Amino acid sequence: MEKEELKKGDIVQLKPEYPNFGGMLVIVDELKAFGIQGYLMHFEDFTATRYKGRAFVHPKFEDFEYCGRVEWIYEDKEVENSWFD
Repeated sequence: MEKEELKKGDIVQLKPEYPNFGGMLVIVDELKAFGIQGYLMHFEDFTATRYKGRAFVHPKFEDFEYCGRVEWIYEDKEVENSWFD
């Protein structure tokens, strides 16, 4: 993956050998010099793991592959006022 190709809201999949979270989908939140900061998607139903905060990972570019893009990006303030509370 090249850094210039990614932007906030892109979906990547961690390689199977990635520790603890191999194969999981990640929403890109921020680009880093080494890779990305992103939050994990729930492994059962693919909803973002955002209940009471996000589960962030920081994989290197070589640890994932591009999958697609999310249509809407929710901000934390929107989640606070959601049906989760």
